[in-house]
Amino acid sequence: MSNINKILSEGEEGFTEEDYLHYLNQELSPEEAHLIEKEMLEDGFVNDAMEGLSAIKSKEAIEASVENLNRQLNKIVQTRIDKKRKRKLPSNQWAIIAVGITLVLIIITFYIIHLYH
Repeated sequence: MSNINKILSEGEEGFTEEDYLHYLNQELSPEEAHLIEKEMLEDGFVNDAMEGLSAIKSKEAIEASVENLNRQLNKIVQTRIDKKRKRKLPSNQWAIIAVGITLVLIIITFYIIHLYH
């Protein structure tokens, strides 16, 4: 997929969001429409999306719905990315933690050696 923030991004056949909207508006050649229908049979997500969008009557409402879904999807994806970034420690902090643990182990070892000597 070229863009994870598009609800109707290119499928395996390479169809774009505009191709799907043209299909719904019956503006494609029979060959192109057949290819989209074939993809709908193979991909349940595309089929569900097309069924949902075909229930909407006006072209403007379809475009507004797709735009709204894209916005919501982008917000969800961005929220998840932000949460992952917050959970991760930067790589230099891991190095500091490793050095700290190593120093503590060295001090404990040194103390044990001098305690029993």
